[in-house]
Amino acid sequence: VHGCEKQWYAALLGFYGRSMGGNFEDAVEAVKTFGRSDAARGRLRDDLRAQELARIAPEYESVYVEAGYVHTYLLTTLRRRVPEGVEVRPLYLMEDLVKEMDGRRRAMGPGDVLTLTYTYKPDYQGSKADLQAARSLIRIKILHKDEIDENLHEFPHTRDEVMASNLVRGLEYEDCRELYPLVRQATTVEAKRIVEEYVTQAGPCGTRHKDW
Repeated sequence: VHGCEKQWYAALLGFYGRSMGGNFEDAVEAVKTFGRSDAARGRLRDDLRAQELARIAPEYESVYVEAGYVHTYLLTTLRRRVPEGVEVRPLYLMEDLVKEMDGRRRAMGPGDVLTLTYTYKPDYQGSKADLQAARSLIRIKILHKDEIDENLHEFPHTRDEVMASNLVRGLEYEDCRELYPLVRQATTVEAKRIVEEYVTQAGPCGTRHKDW
């Protein structure tokens, strides 16, 4: 556990360091390196949790486990470990809202997709990983970083996450390369405006308008 955590922190610090340099390709590689470490850390933690949960589950009529929506590996490994007859099913608390906004069960960002890819395919190499990492660099700039304490009954954080994911979903790798230097040091509000204007002026195939 200590070794895994150490690698995770090293990858996180590596991402911070490489992203400060402003080189897009370096930042993309740093995101992928961190994604692999995050996936390995998540697999280890979820496997250890599943071992204990499977042991105590038969003692109770029902057990509620709170976990982040990206922890699908906990579901996978827990289903393999529990005794026959014990049902394991997920409950996504924000499912109704996310479905209303996005048609999906979870507000998955490109970084989450990348982490899940490495969770189940640790050695994956391919352009899809590059694309998700690139989109993640843009999405993180347009997400609110502070707590939102207004209209909490309307779930502002979830709405912001879905908005950011939808905004970057149509971006291609070259789009992200072009946007990165424009949003890297911008405020959240400025970065969102820049990306919205870019997407608005994009052509039908996702390429930017010639006047951008």
